[in-house]
Amino acid sequence: NNVIASLSNETDEKLLSITEAIAEAQNEMLSLVKDKRKGAISDEEYSTKGNEIATKIDRLTAEKNALESDSNTARINNKRIEDILTFLDEVNPTMQFDAEVFNTVIDEIVVRNENTLEFHFKIGTEKSITIDRT
Repeated sequence: NNVIASLSNETDEKLLSITEAIAEAQNEMLSLVKDKRKGAISDEEYSTKGNEIATKIDRLTAEKNALESDSNTARINNKRIEDILTFLDEVNPTMQFDAEVFNTVIDEIVVRNENTLEFHFKIGTEKSITIDRT
């Protein structure tokens, strides 16, 4: 959970930084428009700088959207993990195979070779185990 919290904080800091950069670029655009209205810059300079700022805003917005999407995916996966852990806590521990628990947690098992199984969990993670036959 500490790793998850650390990644979440890092993502939040990046989002804040990008949001601030977008606001700064928007202020640049506003200043550019004001300078144009006052006649302080030429049409060509206005067009060139305006396009540069608009491109910068578009790039930052796309970066922010991608980061938010990744962050939402991580939150959904964390929620799935929490739900499974809660379910497992509610189930009485037993040494016997419990099909209900197994079917709740495991999506599929892939046999890689005679000694290796790969478990695909419903939360989207995988875990390989090697069976020692000695």
